[in-house]
Amino acid sequence: FFFKQKTAYEIRNCDWSSDVCSSDLAERGLRSRVVAAIEQSLRQQAGLVREQAAAWPLLPAHTQELQSLARRAADAAGVRVTLIAADGTVVADSDVPVAELAKVENHAQRSEVQLALSGEVGRVSRRSTTVGRRLLYLAIPARSKGGGVVRLAAELSEVEGEIGRAHV
Repeated sequence: FFFKQKTAYEIRNCDWSSDVCSSDLAERGLRSRVVAAIEQSLRQQAGLVREQAAAWPLLPAHTQELQSLARRAADAAGVRVTLIAADGTVVADSDVPVAELAKVENHAQRSEVQLALSGEVGRVSRRSTTVGRRLLYLAIPARSKGGGVVRLAAELSEVEGEIGRAHV
């Protein structure tokens, strides 16, 4: 609702430079379409990873197998893959060496993880405290014994790249 009001306000107040305002509105629309397309792709890829990960409980005892799966999936999809136990422990991450996983903070309080643990799809964009990059995250409930979360992330620079290519 706020977005619609803000957009209507911007349209009313753009008479002096309608080309600039039209361009700004068009870029916002393009940005939302690009983000939606990336989210859809992440959701499909997350479903595939979830099916593959279902063979193991998302527990630290299976980190080697899960880390191998996360890396293979990340390489194939070109995204970051994180597998998270039901208690928020990160048990595999394609961007973190196995030896460093124990140092990764618990993810139980991350909004997208909380949503996935409650059975929903979680989406959020923010700077990763683990790898220090701006990412668009999508998390879904795992189907592994004991539950957990399958989370994929795309670089937000991809959004800017897609928008840049669309302007050419």
